[in-house]
Parts: sequence; C-alpha cells; structure tokens
Amino acid sequence: MNRLVKRSTASRLVVSALALIFCLACRPSLAAAPIRARTFSFIAQKPGADLSETKDRKALHGMIQQAITKNLAARGLSRVGSNGDVTVA
Repeated sequence: MNRLVKRSTASRLVVSALALIFCLACRPSLAAAPIRARTFSFIAQKPGADLSETKDRKALHGMIQQAITKNLAARGLSRVGSNGDVTVA
C-alpha cells in the first residue's frame, strides 16, 4: 500500500511539472504576438442577468475592466462602447 501511495504521488508531481513547463513555454510566445486590432469593447451584460450582484461585486467587476483596459491600451488598443475589433467577454 505504501508503495502505491508513493507511486501515485510521484506521478502527480511529474504530471504537474510537465504541465508547468508547457505553460511557461507557451506564455512568452503568446504575450509577444502582435495584435492587429485597433479597438476593443466589452460584451454587454444583459439587464437582470445576474440578480445576485452586490455592490462589492460591481466594484470588483469595474476594477477588472480597468485593468484589462490599461493592459490593452499599453498594446495600442482603444476602448470603444460597442462593436470593437475585439470583444472582451
């Protein structure tokens, strides 16, 4: 039984290490890829789609959108109200 636990733990570590290596290998190439779009917009939320939304959640949603806007602006994209070249969901 002890051998089986050790083997299971070792296999999990190997799989985790391979997944981490794969993610790290892909990340720089995606981040360095040029963006040909010039504008972006956020997907419009349907009114009443989430009735459980609280003040804190709305504030957090706003902060996330600001961070995305800042990141895309640094890459040369401008935010528009709707129908941007790229739609952020």
